[in-house]
Amino acid sequence: MSDHPPLLPLHAVTTYEYDAGADSWTWASPVPVLQYTHDGAAMTTEELLTHVHPDDRESTLAQFLGLLHDRTPYSCLYRLVDSTGAVHPVVNVGTPVYDGDQLACLRGFVVDITAPLGENARSAVAAALPRGAVVDQATGALMLGFGVEAEIAYRLLGGYATRAGLPPHRLAADIVDGLAAVPVTGPEVAEALIDLLEASVGRSVVLEGTHSA
Repeated sequence: MSDHPPLLPLHAVTTYEYDAGADSWTWASPVPVLQYTHDGAAMTTEELLTHVHPDDRESTLAQFLGLLHDRTPYSCLYRLVDSTGAVHPVVNVGTPVYDGDQLACLRGFVVDITAPLGENARSAVAAALPRGAVVDQATGALMLGFGVEAEIAYRLLGGYATRAGLPPHRLAADIVDGLAAVPVTGPEVAEALIDLLEASVGRSVVLEGTHSA
């Protein structure tokens, strides 16, 4: 029997924030698509690691400790185990946020990549998105900002388009427009991408509330 709360099923993508001072992990709301506990409560690093596959815990902790001393955007791969015992490979991408010389938090995404990523994965994922320069530019920005491969960038774009209730090309256009005044390299682009994607979901929530009123 598990000694920690069971996981809800994992989905495509969600945003998280790690508060370095409080050692506290929280996930996006009010429309979370991935939660580690029934109520979505904040978790400490130690509690989060209990949901990581036993074979990945040591390396995941080592990666995490490295992030606390690295000022650059990052990506890392590990496996989570859900309440049924199913294993979900995930990619964690994000960027550190500093207050002067002090690390304030880590902000980023967790992307569920349970679906196989074989040699044809990119074309399979890309086929679900409309072709066009704006989609290529947005996925290129995600690849540059977080140092991830095209498959992960496509999944991020598609997952957030679904969350925001937008066609992927519309979200891609918002990303490209929003990055116009952002430096092309460095942590600034990663931080801007997180803000742009979360803003897209925030706008959809406001619109839903307006329509249902």
